[in-house]
Amino acid sequence: MHEYLYFVFSFKARQDRMRAELQQKIKIRKQQVAEVRLSVKGCKVRFSKFSLFIFCYSFSFSYSFYFFSISTVHYSFQVSLDAEWLKINSVFSEVKDLDPTTAHQFLFLSDDGKKVRDGGKTRKVPDTPRRFDMYGSVLGINSLTSGKSYWEVEVGNKTGWDLGVARGDANRKGELSLNPDNGYWVTVHYEGKRYAALSAPPVCLPLKEKPQKVGVFVDYEEGLVSFYDVTAQSHIFSFTECSFSGEIFPYFSPHLKQNGKNSDPLIISAVNRQ
Repeated sequence: MHEYLYFVFSFKARQDRMRAELQQKIKIRKQQVAEVRLSVKGCKVRFSKFSLFIFCYSFSFSYSFYFFSISTVHYSFQVSLDAEWLKINSVFSEVKDLDPTTAHQFLFLSDDGKKVRDGGKTRKVPDTPRRFDMYGSVLGINSLTSGKSYWEVEVGNKTGWDLGVARGDANRKGELSLNPDNGYWVTVHYEGKRYAALSAPPVCLPLKEKPQKVGVFVDYEEGLVSFYDVTAQSHIFSFTECSFSGEIFPYFSPHLKQNGKNSDPLIISAVNRQ
């Protein structure tokens, strides 16, 4: 029980740090947007269903155009959703099962290896180098070393989860900093309604709808990890120019049960190939 409480407090501390980092990120982005608005002259504005592009004749920076999302203060390059879905529908390998030898001692896996949840108590398992010992995480059993891979995870109405990929040699012991520099390409859902990509620093993801099923697409040679809302067929976020340099594995964390909430498992579901 003491170990479980320690795990709970460690997880809460991680959430607090993430919240502070995201708030700082938003503050910086607001300042950058304000500076850009002052520097733009003679702009043409074009609206689309999803985004606002501002094309400029004179711009104090060397970029030919800036992209601004209507729903967030951060800017990024728009990913072509149609092209991504074409990649997904091409030949790819699927994630089959979770690897019990990597699962934190508080996580309970189903017999078929498709589901993982916080069990609320400690399991008696060997503490091997492969096993996460502080964060409630688990890896998929598939080793990804080339080609394209895609899997879908039912997240339902959970109030928190992590999904992504991890390098095979990434640290799994002690307090982890989940970002690409440390071998983790992960998106997180937390506090019931917040979403973020754990880049360095983290990027807030202001999703309009709560995904019920999340698709994860990896193109190993392209260095790409993309996340999708499967039901809405919409893009959530992409890590680009990823440096894998070795085998990577699907990464999952169902987060803790809190006040009777978030007890449902993460479920690896069969992919419906169209």
